[in-house]
Amino acid sequence: MKTAQRTTLTLVTAAAAVMLALTGCSAPATTPASSTSATTAPVTSAPTPTPTPTAAAETGQTKAEACSALTASISSIASEMSSSLSELQSDPKKAMAKLDELSDSLHDGVKEVTNADVHAAGEKADKSLAKMISSAKKIIKNPAGADTSAYMKTVTAVQEDFTAVGTTCSN
Repeated sequence: MKTAQRTTLTLVTAAAAVMLALTGCSAPATTPASSTSATTAPVTSAPTPTPTPTAAAETGQTKAEACSALTASISSIASEMSSSLSELQSDPKKAMAKLDELSDSLHDGVKEVTNADVHAAGEKADKSLAKMISSAKKIIKNPAGADTSAYMKTVTAVQEDFTAVGTTCSN
């Protein structure tokens, strides 16, 4: 029983860590104001339309457009996960269902990205998230035989890869 509780606590901790990594990814990229301009137009947060792969390929997708498309694909599910974080310990299967939704959204979002830098970072984050989810499902299925050390390595990879997406989008 203690093993199952420790395993659940490990999953909750890892989910919280993933949420922190997603926070960095879902923040919009900012552009510093030019110091040479006498007046600066106010920055608005009007939604950027998500380009279709065909349109993006024809016009060339900017990094900002790619980041907006990727962020849009995961921000709503990340918010849902964040609000249900307190329930993860009591219902790890529900947590896995939310992670699956996040993974599906991220995977779909990466498909929309044609900017090479953002696509590469998004694809790496997508793969590491899928690997982490697979590992977590194995732990839930067999808590007594859980290799939490290997699982935590996948969590670290997700954190690093989502941080890399955030870094790519902020540069």
